[in-house]
Amino acid sequence: GRLQRGGARSTTGSEGHLVKASMPGVVLKLLAAKGVSVRSGETVAILEAMKMEHQLKAPTDGIIAEIYVDEGDRVDEGALILSLGAPGLGVKSESEMPG
Repeated sequence: GRLQRGGARSTTGSEGHLVKASMPGVVLKLLAAKGVSVRSGETVAILEAMKMEHQLKAPTDGIIAEIYVDEGDRVDEGALILSLGAPGLGVKSESEMPG
């Protein structure tokens, strides 16, 4: 079986709010920015793998909570690209925000 490293408990079983790389490749384009709302099925990033472009889509309606990569980054299969927060809910990391 697959090993889950560093079981972060802060994720409230929200595996469905994570966008991950479907295969190893390079982040060609990020089409979403932090704090922007997206709809289920909307393309949020484009990954180039094996000379082909692969669109990574939002798994659900939500707000972009965090983006973990930059354009041009090389990622492995399963690498976390971005996470979504539920629409209308403040993202929990407000305590870390300055101001």
